[in-house]
Amino acid sequence: MITKSSIMLGLGESDEEVKEAMQDLRAIGVDILTLGQYLQPTPLHLTVKEYVTPEKFSFWKEYGESIGFRYVASGPLVMLHYAIVLLLLMDSLECHMEVILTSKLTCYSNLCRKFRHVFH
Repeated sequence: MITKSSIMLGLGESDEEVKEAMQDLRAIGVDILTLGQYLQPTPLHLTVKEYVTPEKFSFWKEYGESIGFRYVASGPLVMLHYAIVLLLLMDSLECHMEVILTSKLTCYSNLCRKFRHVFH
């Protein structure tokens, strides 16, 4: 089983807090990590404390890979299932698939069928 988690940045977290969270996720066996920018959806939600720079997102990607994550997607517009979709497209799960223009994925192996719920 491949596991994935996400961290949202820009809410006032320190670098040490992010490192600790990433280390904790690796320690429990998380394979894939996505890091994205928090964007305040409405005035009623928490405000953005910081807009993370592209360089900082690159740093987090490199750091995550250095501590053993199988894949790290790190950027301001990274979506929750971004990493899994990329892994499937890169054939990392050895699936043969076809990308349909409506962004739905059709998998043709038993392994992919197990992950089909991710794309709903």
